[in-house]
Amino acid sequence: MPFFKTFCISLFLPLFLNGGFSSEGLFTLNKQNVETCDGLQSKFLSWQRIQTKGENESDFLFKRTFTYKWILNIKYSKQVLAELRTNCPSAIYFNENLLTPYDNGGTCTAMALDFLGRYFVKCSHLQDSDVRLDVLKGFASHYGENTTTFVSRQAAFNTIGIHEEALNLDSDFLKEQKIQSLANFYGIQLTPLTPTMSLPSIHFNSSSFISLVNNLPGDTYVLRAIYPKENVKMEWFGHTMLLIKEEAFSIFYDNFVGSRKVSSEGIGEVISAALIKWSLPEIRIYHASIQNEIKNLASD
Repeated sequence: MPFFKTFCISLFLPLFLNGGFSSEGLFTLNKQNVETCDGLQSKFLSWQRIQTKGENESDFLFKRTFTYKWILNIKYSKQVLAELRTNCPSAIYFNENLLTPYDNGGTCTAMALDFLGRYFVKCSHLQDSDVRLDVLKGFASHYGENTTTFVSRQAAFNTIGIHEEALNLDSDFLKEQKIQSLANFYGIQLTPLTPTMSLPSIHFNSSSFISLVNNLPGDTYVLRAIYPKENVKMEWFGHTMLLIKEEAFSIFYDNFVGSRKVSSEGIGEVISAALIKWSLPEIRIYHASIQNEIKNLASD
């Protein structure tokens, strides 16, 4: 994609050559938010009540409800694992022995990539933005709450690992391989738009980071944030979110909050606030497109 390569070079290279992003504020890592995966569920319930800067009820196309359905269908998880393995990058593996016990840590990647695939199928061809918004509001029936399908898919996703002989490869390359191996399940292609941006080299509430997001061209993006750790996944845990940018407005999807319509000039602050709320010190932005066709959209 020549346009995106040109865009990346022109936008990000000067920032990194000049020592990174300027800071106008500090992002404090709150370790209480990353105690254990078992403790995350209660944290999510409290985070749901946090008012994000500029957040109004009228902004939401739909909000997430928390009628948890942590029901794991092992048979289906094994089917997902089998498909993940058929189109798996060389550095990545999936370990069936890790399917249980499922830690109930969340279903963000399963839900976010499914949402994105459904957007490609149901909305991307629609010319009228108001019609697209109406269709997106209807996504509440699919993503308004958790389901057995998403739990079972996420359980399969969570068995991911990096082969030991590949752990010495470039970390950004491995992060790309990981998220792409999951996106393949839906027929989605992810192209890195930024390198990994991390503390303390940037601050997510700085004007530079906010401007970076605001200046992204109109398109579809996956935002992958992680808490890094030296293990076979190269992370303790992470969170996957979506950004759909249009000229008049942007759509931000966080599965633990819902789907919001935000002005395109205000989307940087919204994502900045979300990252600070999640207390995850690394993020990378990927451009998303369709490989050949979208597949495996959830039906329940």
